[in-house]
Amino acid sequence: MGLLKVLGWLFLPFIMIFVSWKNLKVVGKTFGIIWAGLTLLAILGNITGPVDPVAESVEKADVGNNTTEKESDADKISAKDAEKKKAAEAKAAKKKEAEEAKAAKDKEIADKKAAEEAEYNKPEKVYERWIQSQFSAWDGSATALKKSVKENMNNPKSFEHVETTYSDKGDMKGIDVYMKFRGTNSFGAIVTNKVHASYDYVEGTFTYEMVD
Repeated sequence: MGLLKVLGWLFLPFIMIFVSWKNLKVVGKTFGIIWAGLTLLAILGNITGPVDPVAESVEKADVGNNTTEKESDADKISAKDAEKKKAAEAKAAKKKEAEEAKAAKDKEIADKKAAEEAEYNKPEKVYERWIQSQFSAWDGSATALKKSVKENMNNPKSFEHVETTYSDKGDMKGIDVYMKFRGTNSFGAIVTNKVHASYDYVEGTFTYEMVD
């Protein structure tokens, strides 16, 4: 029985102290508590096991590697994002440059067209085109004058245009037209005649008379 108590105090003092608490004196209780605490700490230390320095070092290394890998991955992602951003900015800049070039070209074309229209619509240009429109590109005759003269001939079918000339009255007032032509008279003889026509630009009309 005494051996069991000794073994109990050696290996299980935290139990023996509770069993023998009433029979222990103050000094015995004090040492019993201290011994029980030390034994309990030793048991707990054995259960958890000693720290392996190598394992701890490996674990720290793994943690460090994982951290480094994470940082490396983060750097790669950041680099890729930077490349994407740079590529997007370059694309946007190129697109903007193309749009500005197109806008400049469109403006150049529009300005040229506006200048041409302004030139085309100048009063003197319009007047020149009016003069040109009075004459046939085929034989140079004054179209309206030729028609009017033929209609008033004895034999319109005998009309033969010889030549037509004109002079500008100036100040865009109109033109004087002289037309020489041949045709048969009332006796059937072929004669050459000449008419003078006065064209009024503002009124858009003309009058004519036979001249020697």
